[in-house]
Amino acid sequence: MLDQDSGDWPWPLRSRSAGASSFLLSLVLFLACLCAVPQTAWGQDPPDPPSPQAPSSGEGAEEPSSWFSQNNVGYGPYHQGALGFFNSLRLGFIPRVPVFLSDGSWEVRTTESWAKDIALKDQSFNLDYEILRTEASVAYGLSNSTFLELDFDTATRVHGILDPLMNGFHDTFAIPLGPRGRLPNNSFRIELEPGQGRPPINLDRDAGRPFTRAVVLSVQNALTYGDEALPAFSYSFSARPPLGRFEPLSGGSPIDLSGSISASKSYGDFYLYLAVDLSLFGDESFAGTSLRSYQWGALGALEWNCLDDVSLVVQCLSMSGVVNSFGPFSKPSYELCYGVKWELSRNFRIDFGMLHDVQNPINSPDFGFQLELCLRW
Repeated sequence: MLDQDSGDWPWPLRSRSAGASSFLLSLVLFLACLCAVPQTAWGQDPPDPPSPQAPSSGEGAEEPSSWFSQNNVGYGPYHQGALGFFNSLRLGFIPRVPVFLSDGSWEVRTTESWAKDIALKDQSFNLDYEILRTEASVAYGLSNSTFLELDFDTATRVHGILDPLMNGFHDTFAIPLGPRGRLPNNSFRIELEPGQGRPPINLDRDAGRPFTRAVVLSVQNALTYGDEALPAFSYSFSARPPLGRFEPLSGGSPIDLSGSISASKSYGDFYLYLAVDLSLFGDESFAGTSLRSYQWGALGALEWNCLDDVSLVVQCLSMSGVVNSFGPFSKPSYELCYGVKWELSRNFRIDFGMLHDVQNPINSPDFGFQLELCLRW
C-alpha cells in the first residue's frame, strides 16, 4: 500500500494503522454475519464428496446441489466489479471462472455492491463519495458444457451513509481519522486534475445520477471439468453493445469485446479458481482525458465448502488502469472480497461479502459490501 514515503504519489488519506483498522472493521462485521447462520447448520456433518452419477437412493432422497454436481467446481467466486473511479466506467467485463449449468437449466442472479471511494492528493485529486452498483443476469444451459448469459450492469455515485459507521469505528478504538474528517459526513466530492494539458474534472453536482450502463451477452464453454488430477478449464467470449453514453464519457467502438480463460481445481473441501481476461473498447475519452482502448483483468479466489450448504470465499480482483500518466490511476487496482455463500434451499443461494482495497487504495474502493441472490431451476 502506498504511504507518505512512497515517492511522487504519496497517500495522505490514511496511515498504515488507519488502513489496517478499516480492514479490521470489515472482519468484525463479517464475523458478526457468520454468527447469524443457524446453530443447527453449524452442527451438520461435513459434506460427502459429490457424486453426480449416483441415482437417488429412495423416494425421500434429496437431490445434490447443482453447483457441486461436477468435479472441481463449487459455488464459485463473487461476481465482483472494479469500483475505483476510472475502472468503474467499464463495468460488465470481468474474468469468468469455470461454471456448471446443466443442459436446459436456467439461472437468475442479482447483485448489489455498495462501496466508499475516498482519495486525496493536493492539486491532483479529491474523491469522497459512495458507489452503488446493480447487476442482474439470466443464463441458460445449451449443453452440459456450454451456456449463454445475458447480463445488465449499472452504477450510480451517491452521498451515501457509510461515513458515520467508518468514523465511529475509528473513534471507538481511538484511531485518528486523519483527512477522513476533512468534510462533513456523507459529503460528495469528485475533483481531479489529470495534468499534461488535460482539462480538470469536476463532478460535484452529479450525485445520484447513473454514470454507466451496459448489457453484456456471453457464451462460456468448459473444455473439461477435470478429475482428481486434472483441473477444470473453460473459456468465454463476451460482447457489449452501447446503450448510449453518459456524459462526460464519449467515443468508443460500435461494440466492445472481451475474452476470458480460466481454471479451477478442488482439493478436498477447498476450491481454487484462477481467471484472466482481455477487453477491447475502442477510443474513449472522459471529460477530455483519453482512456486506454484495452483493459486486462485477473481474478484469484479460494473457496472452502465448510458445510453441506455453506462456503467461505476470499478473492482478489485486479484490473489494469485505464488512463495514461495519472499516477496511481494508471496502475492496476487490487480489490478484495471475502464472505459467506449459503444455499438456503436447494438451488437458491444468498451470498454476502465485504469489499476492501489492497495495494493501490487510490484506484480501489476503501470499504464496502456486496449481496448476491442466485436461483436455479
